[in-house]
Amino acid sequence: MYPLFSLRIDLKPYSLKQRLILLLVLSVLAPIILIGSISYYSMNSILENKTQTGIKTNLHQVRLSLDELLRQLNQVSQQLAFDSGLNKELEQYMQSSSLDKKMVYDKIQAKLNLIQFTNPSAGLMFYFIEGSGEYLLPNYPVLDEFKVRELPVFDRYRDITYYGPHQSQSSMQNKEVMSIVRKVEAPYTDSLYVYIESALRLEDDLLDSGSFGLNVSHLIVDHTGVVTYSQKPSDFPVGSNYQASAGSRDGMSRNYLFEETGSQNWKVVAAISKKEYESEVQSWMIRFAGSAILTLMIGIVIARLIWRSLYGPMRQLSQNIRSVKHEKWDEPKQSFTMIEFESIMQDFYGMREKMGSLMRELEAEGKRKGQLEIEKLMYQINPHFLHNTLDTLRWTARMDGYSQMDTLISALIKVLHYNLGKSGPATIRSEIENVKSYTLIQEHRYQFQFHIRLNAEPDTLDLPIPRFVLQPIVENAIYHGLSDHGTIVVTISKMGEHQVLIRVEDNGRGMEEAEIARILNRKDEEAPGASGIGLAYVRRMVLEFGEYADMKIQSKVGEGTTVVLLLPVYSSERAVSK
Repeated sequence: MYPLFSLRIDLKPYSLKQRLILLLVLSVLAPIILIGSISYYSMNSILENKTQTGIKTNLHQVRLSLDELLRQLNQVSQQLAFDSGLNKELEQYMQSSSLDKKMVYDKIQAKLNLIQFTNPSAGLMFYFIEGSGEYLLPNYPVLDEFKVRELPVFDRYRDITYYGPHQSQSSMQNKEVMSIVRKVEAPYTDSLYVYIESALRLEDDLLDSGSFGLNVSHLIVDHTGVVTYSQKPSDFPVGSNYQASAGSRDGMSRNYLFEETGSQNWKVVAAISKKEYESEVQSWMIRFAGSAILTLMIGIVIARLIWRSLYGPMRQLSQNIRSVKHEKWDEPKQSFTMIEFESIMQDFYGMREKMGSLMRELEAEGKRKGQLEIEKLMYQINPHFLHNTLDTLRWTARMDGYSQMDTLISALIKVLHYNLGKSGPATIRSEIENVKSYTLIQEHRYQFQFHIRLNAEPDTLDLPIPRFVLQPIVENAIYHGLSDHGTIVVTISKMGEHQVLIRVEDNGRGMEEAEIARILNRKDEEAPGASGIGLAYVRRMVLEFGEYADMKIQSKVGEGTTVVLLLPVYSSERAVSK
């Protein structure tokens, strides 16, 4: 039956050197490609998942911080605008003379310091009168050109205006801040406002531009969609429409954008350059390609070094093999520095010596070939000659009236014919008949009488079994201690459809456990004794059948021995004698 699919790989080139280089290059490239693919997808996963998640988390924190800053500025403005005590003192300050004004100023300043102390997010604070250009009670110096209404409006809500981000209006500070302007409800004037700046540096304290090793630029967009603050003015200029800038060629093609919406519909946006975002993967690919090329070159160099270390010993081995081909058995031996080649060559030299010895033996055997042919013919003639001679003796004894001699010779002829026979199946019936002839001879051989009982189930008599299995067991029973009136009982029965059980019992002297173990565990190369050749044959036959056959010996010294043999029933093809 032929396989449905056959795959044949024809490896070229055929030289070991080129094959070695090819295999080493493949062994280097395979892990490089595998590791490179896994690393590439891992890098993308890190950038697209972990980095984006980190940026969004950071942006969310910025939005919360900005929300909290505006809330705190609103809270401080409420304290300054609606504190009745503070308003009265402020009215006194504005209406008092110079001497009294200093005392009121100190009281107001103490309250303002307390408010600022309890609200660390508040920076520059002062009051001003709309339209007059006058500002009152500043806690830090104010710029001379300060014009509050010219600041960038971030958001408006009733009488509150949020500004920013913008440059601080204090002459002592240079930072981007958020601010709030709130109208003060004062009965003595309708134009009094309070101005409060954030104390935090917007870019350094709130907007972290170095998230996860990437340069992140932040934008702040007011509720109308106008960019009020930009760390990337080239793509998103302050005062421009955010949606228009984001949808433009420069905005979307060069940046990735992440947004967070505040409580009053303003937005904080993180912009990351696509070029920088993808530069990590690109730089990794360049480094990996360089490493791969270097590794590949190292692999080729190693392959060449390995080949050079193998070529000399292999060439010498090839020469030695050719010398054997030309029957040069006595070539000088050589040694090698490599242990593996040294071991191979020592084995080769040993094999060469054995081959030389065998060849010399074959030459000597050739001289004896004629003699062996003659001996073979003699071995073929001897059994036939022995049968003819015994048959002549039997007829002579019968004619001279020697009936006992006639009986013994007839039994011997039957035993020899059965044991040397080359045709016809061996059955249980033929085995029993052979044992009867054999015991008849043994009764005249020994100086004592013994009895043998052969019990076989009728349906077993014609079953085919291996030839010459019953006589060796009976012979063993006779050899091991039968005396006058000894008894041997042979029982044969079927075990299922395909096995036969043979049981041979005697009441002789028995055997020691050591002798039983020696018989059952004898190795094939051990030569059996004169009385053990038959049992060795039976044991070898049992081993041939493997798990389908078994042989057991049970014996007690002074009580007898039992041999149990379990054999498979021979098929018709195997029932022919060997």
